[in-house]
Amino acid sequence: MVFRIRTAHTALGLVLATAAVLTVGSGMAQAQVGAPQIVEGNSGFGVYCVQEAADYFLDDNNYYATPDGDFGPQTLRVVKRFQEQNGLSQDGQVGPLTGTAIWHSVQNLIGHIKDGGGSIQTPWGVPLTNCYQVLPTTS
Repeated sequence: MVFRIRTAHTALGLVLATAAVLTVGSGMAQAQVGAPQIVEGNSGFGVYCVQEAADYFLDDNNYYATPDGDFGPQTLRVVKRFQEQNGLSQDGQVGPLTGTAIWHSVQNLIGHIKDGGGSIQTPWGVPLTNCYQVLPTTS
C-alpha cells in the first residue's frame, strides 16, 4: 500500500513538474501569487528582475537603476517612477500590484531581447524568464 502511494505521489509530481516546464517554455508562465514584497534593503534575483523591467519600461536616463540586485535609493526612485507611470500608489514597494505590472514589463523585455537575438541570462545564471518565480503578483 505504501509503495502505491509513493508511486502515485512520484507520478503526480512528475506530471506537475512537466506541466510547469511546458507552461514556462511556452511563454505562458504566471508570476508568483503570495511571493514576499520586494522593498528597499532587499537584494538578489528578485531585485534584479525589478531593476531590469523598470529600466526597460521607463527607458529614461533620469530614472535608471544599475541592475546589480541591490535595492538601494536609486532603485527606490525607479520603482516610484514606474509606479507613477503605471497609475499605482508610489510607495516604492514591489507588492502584488506593482509586481504584476513589472512581470508584464519583464515579458515585454524578454520578447525584445529574443527578437534582437540577445541573451536573457542574468548574473545569477538564471534566465529572466524565471522572474515569474520571485515577483509578487495579484494573479
